[in-house]
Amino acid sequence: MANICKAWNKRGGCRCEYKAKGDSDFCGVHEPFVGDTCSICLENVTSKNTSRKLKCGHMFHNICVYRWLNSGNKNAHCCAMCRKPWRRPLEPVLPKILYLDHPPDWMWNAIIDGPERAPRDILNEIDSDNPPPLVFEDFMFGGETLSISMTMELWEQLVEPI
Repeated sequence: MANICKAWNKRGGCRCEYKAKGDSDFCGVHEPFVGDTCSICLENVTSKNTSRKLKCGHMFHNICVYRWLNSGNKNAHCCAMCRKPWRRPLEPVLPKILYLDHPPDWMWNAIIDGPERAPRDILNEIDSDNPPPLVFEDFMFGGETLSISMTMELWEQLVEPI
């Protein structure tokens, strides 16, 4: 009679019922993981369902490698042990910019009624044919930037009154 795999099935709470391979005490599903250790937490790896082997051959628990690969670390695109890349590095996230040609009245009134006004002489520095936008960095909760297209008339509303 053939040997039965001696691996313990944690999910079902019983022993594996597959036949063991050759002289081994384990079936083909469990044999590769016998004696393997997670390269991050250094605990034993016992199942394909809860582990992952990278192309370089290093073994990790799914949760361990997930935390590493999503850590935002500059080397997160590489194996935690040998630093062999497993994917291209993620591109830096570009800032989100909200462009408005005509801000809503409530927004414009809040800007005009703000605590500070620009000095009038700033109007002399603005190119009247191509006035710069009004930019607010970290305007929204996610750190977005607000850029409002401006005319000279709008800039005049933002400076100190005469």
